[in-house]
Amino acid sequence: MIIKVLYLHLLKIMLEDSGLDGIWNRLSLDKNTLLRITEEYLAKLPVMSHNGQPDVSRYVVEGYSKGLDLMKEWGDTYMSSGAFLIGLFSTSAPLCKDLMKRYRFSAKDIKKMEEERRGGMK
Repeated sequence: MIIKVLYLHLLKIMLEDSGLDGIWNRLSLDKNTLLRITEEYLAKLPVMSHNGQPDVSRYVVEGYSKGLDLMKEWGDTYMSSGAFLIGLFSTSAPLCKDLMKRYRFSAKDIKKMEEERRGGMK
């Protein structure tokens, strides 16, 4: 059996990490509410056991690719969690679309907040 690594898993990890708090604060979003909503989405997934290699979902691959583009734009030598977060929210992943619609923000807003958080560093 193959385990699927979904964007939901990665978003949950990012919401549990304090490293991105500056973005959530600048967007005036309560990360605990976002985490609760993410956990509700995860709870709807079927539970599986596995013993094989993980399979990465298309939204993770797409978000990673968009994060790489942003990393190159900023001249970074590694992909930051902020760049990957922006990449995820730049996809058509259902939860990302739902959160952006519900709380009226966009991937461009996240990018702007990350650039502010970096203090204009590229």
